[in-house]
Amino acid sequence: VRVTGSADGASGDSAALLARFSGREDRTVVFTGYLPLDSPARTLTAQGRAHFLRWNVHPRCRDNVALARRIGAQQLLPAFGAHAQMHRLEAELAPQRLVFEADVRWSDGA
Repeated sequence: VRVTGSADGASGDSAALLARFSGREDRTVVFTGYLPLDSPARTLTAQGRAHFLRWNVHPRCRDNVALARRIGAQQLLPAFGAHAQMHRLEAELAPQRLVFEADVRWSDGA
């Protein structure tokens, strides 16, 4: 699972990933926010080449833990939240681990 911006696939990491993965059968693209009319996100979902699923952008701790467990995540990089509260999230997630490094390296097998 990768979360990227811009949310509509028009620029940034999301545009780069669409260029790499939108035509591949072994990858699924899911947009989770607003789909502007003339955006790649709207076009791909209308063509059935991507999915749309609204996502709560302010999940609770238990929601993050449930998601991590459901997808089998081994590492999690928290994007938001009070650093002082990270010990609670870390305890809830064990044995999975939180990553706080500024530079995260992805391995996607592509």
